[in-house]
Amino acid sequence: MKKIISVLLSIIIIFSFSIFGKSEELTDVEFDNSSVIVTMKHEYSIIDKVYTLEDFNCDKIAYIEDLTPISSESIETSKYDLDAWKKILQLYLIDASNVNVEAVISELSTNEKIETVEKNYVFSMNQKDEIESLQLNTNNQASVASTRSSVAAFISTNDVKFSEQYALGNTSAIKAWGITTGSSNVKVGIIDTGINAHSDFSGNLSTTLSRNFTNEDSLLDTGNHGTKVAGIIGAKANNNFGIAGVCWNVTLVNLKAYEDDAFTLSGGRTKAAWIAEAINYAASIGIDVLNMSGRATDLLGRFSMLNAIDNYDGIIVISSGDDGISNIPYPACYDSNKIICVASIDFFNNLVEDSNYSYTDVDLGAPGKDICTISETNITSIVNGSSYAAPYVTGAIALLLSVNPNLTTSQIRSLITENVDVNSSLLGMVRTGGYLNIFNAILDASGYILGDTNADGTITAADARLALRFSSQLETPSNLQRVLCDMNNDFYITAADSRTILQMAAS
Repeated sequence: MKKIISVLLSIIIIFSFSIFGKSEELTDVEFDNSSVIVTMKHEYSIIDKVYTLEDFNCDKIAYIEDLTPISSESIETSKYDLDAWKKILQLYLIDASNVNVEAVISELSTNEKIETVEKNYVFSMNQKDEIESLQLNTNNQASVASTRSSVAAFISTNDVKFSEQYALGNTSAIKAWGITTGSSNVKVGIIDTGINAHSDFSGNLSTTLSRNFTNEDSLLDTGNHGTKVAGIIGAKANNNFGIAGVCWNVTLVNLKAYEDDAFTLSGGRTKAAWIAEAINYAASIGIDVLNMSGRATDLLGRFSMLNAIDNYDGIIVISSGDDGISNIPYPACYDSNKIICVASIDFFNNLVEDSNYSYTDVDLGAPGKDICTISETNITSIVNGSSYAAPYVTGAIALLLSVNPNLTTSQIRSLITENVDVNSSLLGMVRTGGYLNIFNAILDASGYILGDTNADGTITAADARLALRFSSQLETPSNLQRVLCDMNNDFYITAADSRTILQMAAS
């Protein structure tokens, strides 16, 4: 279990919440002086209760907005953790001013029914220090090309940029597709800058469930970030266009919680209330897994966000950040089995130099360098950053839930973290010492056995004979048979695989 990084209360650290980039200290911590955020204690958080001004007896409050949409009718279909659930409210002031915010916080802090009351902090995004281009880094082009023939011969797609998606091979997503390519019954929420309409999202992006929590009028991706993240997770495959997502079939839900351009010098912006509301909304509609690329670097403004995470009974995948340091910020370092924190690795599965790392707080690595994904309507681009590593894990979880929708949060976490491929560069840098292996996790969750070529539940000489026929090209295997036969993970079925299966059968 990850530890919460202890922070000396006497040290004031400037707070920022951003799409992961290089952080800079701010001279002032901005907050919305028109409201405060209150979290009620669990025992005073009552389902179906409408909280009124009389509940707080404070003459400076104008009206109340409930950020936790839950009702007795929706409990069964929601993803709320009712054992830990707490009501989170946004209290709007009659007169907006810094003085009144401080006065309300002081007054409500003595209320025995309230767990926390805090300012509605405004978090600014700093400029993302990422390299973006229309082609792979030249240093990796030859390495990527050398693996294409074997991968494409194994399980291929007709997506025009598939050959540039090395990460699908490195994470064994391609082999996992032999078992599952996903299900539209699985809902993935993306808390980000919005998602643009794109041909590669056809049938996968829900317009009815998506919500905008910002002050902007549109759900579109004003930060040019959320679309790229969504593409990695769930771009449609085999449509002769763009890329293939980790999960071909999925319901993507656009949870826009950032406004403005995330990568301009002015920075994008979000508020504590928007993040809390987005997470609670996800819980209310039963979203299975959330992907986040945001952070809070100190104690300020964390309570509403962490309380919202406690409310959510799903899994949240969060990027580690790109400062090249081991000091992992909130919420990624929060001590919760609902969180999986992901560092960025390169083509050779080594930790990227500017990726954040921590043996106690970062769980595993995933590809985050020279990542091919979709951008504008008809454009693909190569991007870098841990923001693009986390979506590979999110997509993997969506695949897991497609083969076993009854997996608990703890089971999902174990399947991801216990099936990694260990790499020496990650030992001591991430908790598992390894990087994402989607196939191993899917194999574990699906109940199939590697080497059981005919998928009858046991490994016998019949499996070895069948594998030998496949390797001799006397018979063409199905995709499932391909993945169960490839014992040495080289994307080929050869006599060596047959011998290994025969040895397993003999023992």
